[in-house]
Amino acid sequence: MSLFSLCTGQISVQRATVATDATGGVVRQWQTVAANIPATILTLRASANTNMDRRGILTTHLIILPENPAARVGDRVSDGTDWYLVRFTADLGDRGRAWAIFAQLIDPQS
Repeated sequence: MSLFSLCTGQISVQRATVATDATGGVVRQWQTVAANIPATILTLRASANTNMDRRGILTTHLIILPENPAARVGDRVSDGTDWYLVRFTADLGDRGRAWAIFAQLIDPQS
């Protein structure tokens, strides 16, 4: 069984570019980095992960992917209905066959 068969949904990854407006204020514009990546999103409901907690990383969801999503900390991920802020990424197994994104559910306006 491959990880592709477990990834029944799709996500897109967006990265913010910072620009200034006419009054000198800072404006973030989100650009799509990757789209239509097969993934599955799991809600983390167990007790806090002490390793993540020590690092000060607040996570609410785990996103598992069979390919590199090109996501960085601070990017946002969408599954079409919800938005997640990328808090940490990891190559599971160090062979590029499985990736994890630890994310926090966010308000899309942030």
